[in-house]
Amino acid sequence: MIATLPFVALCSLGDVDGDRVSDLAILCSDRLFLVSMAEHRTLLAIGSPKVPTGDSGSFIGTAVSAVGDLDADGKNDFAVAWSVQEGRGSTRIQVHSSRDARILWTVDDHESHSCALANPGDLDGDGIPDLLVGTPGCSFATGAVGALSGKDGSRIYRIAGEFRSSSFGCSIATLGDLDGDRRLDYAVGAPGPGNCGPKQEGPQPFDAEHRFGAIHVLSGSTGKRIRIVYGAQVVAEDGQGFGSVLASGEDFDHDGVQDLVVGQGEGFSTGARRQRVFVLSGKSADPMLEVTRDGSASDLYGRSLAVLPDRSGDGIPEILVGAPEWNLGDRPGEQKFVQDVGAAEIVNGADGRSIRIWTGENAFEGMGQQLLRFGELACIATLDRIVLVSWKTGSVEGSIHLDALASSLGK
Repeated sequence: MIATLPFVALCSLGDVDGDRVSDLAILCSDRLFLVSMAEHRTLLAIGSPKVPTGDSGSFIGTAVSAVGDLDADGKNDFAVAWSVQEGRGSTRIQVHSSRDARILWTVDDHESHSCALANPGDLDGDGIPDLLVGTPGCSFATGAVGALSGKDGSRIYRIAGEFRSSSFGCSIATLGDLDGDRRLDYAVGAPGPGNCGPKQEGPQPFDAEHRFGAIHVLSGSTGKRIRIVYGAQVVAEDGQGFGSVLASGEDFDHDGVQDLVVGQGEGFSTGARRQRVFVLSGKSADPMLEVTRDGSASDLYGRSLAVLPDRSGDGIPEILVGAPEWNLGDRPGEQKFVQDVGAAEIVNGADGRSIRIWTGENAFEGMGQQLLRFGELACIATLDRIVLVSWKTGSVEGSIHLDALASSLGK
């Protein structure tokens, strides 16, 4: 067991090794594994970069994203964000070829120690896919989002958050073309306590009443704000952390635009509260569904999200919700108390009812740390393995253990 290397992020890269099966990038705290999903073996591994001489701390992985084929070899390449947590923090973005892991380009950001990544396609019209980078910790947690050229990592534009402590850039999800410029637009989460709503001006209060997050919808080509959705406009009460987790990829209302699934994630509170996940219209940002679960904030229900195709036959996509600190015994009918087993739940996208739930088996297993739809499978990460389940049938199809990834390298 390699308990010091928890899973951080997952992404699908398509077929990298030529076996006609999509492969998986698995980012841990200090290394990335590219895994053959046909054989569950490691194709290549990348260690965290060395911190420059004179700097303190070490780089840890914070995000990974496919970026399209940048080196024209017919394979999806990928970007990895490594961050230093000590001091003011800094982040390094490395873009790698998936064929041999060579670095295509590198960008350093010395203002933030956390990061979100997303693949928006070609934003600047040069025919090469570009990269979105969120840095929620910069400028006293005002945060920012930058669009980087896929060609060389040069900046296309940079958009700053509205208020201090808003953590703008904590999450990013691509949407459709909302402004008609033939470029994908996208949503950015700003879940911090600095978001007080459109009527609030001047210094921002930090009492619990005003700690509502926000979501900004931006133009992909220019970064111009198309609209802002404040948590106070969507959540009647206890909207802390609104926008900390975003997911997209399906059209819930059949209007031709991908819609947005929003989680409160970890929030900014402790104690009992109702857990919520929302579906917002990608076109208008109007709320379409609120999924409510009773529990405590420590469940972290909505800490991870994935969108699935329709499973129930009603023509509406479903939602996969992770709750990595879910406790057995907290709910009616659960006799034995086991702490932090974690859970992942498929939720009906039409009415919010529970369709299927998987829970961990052991204390502190943390099932639901990360989620990923992978074809007809769902990848559900625990602290030490990835459980592969069929989202159609609910059956467990296998697992990938973290300690086996390093031992399978080169086999």
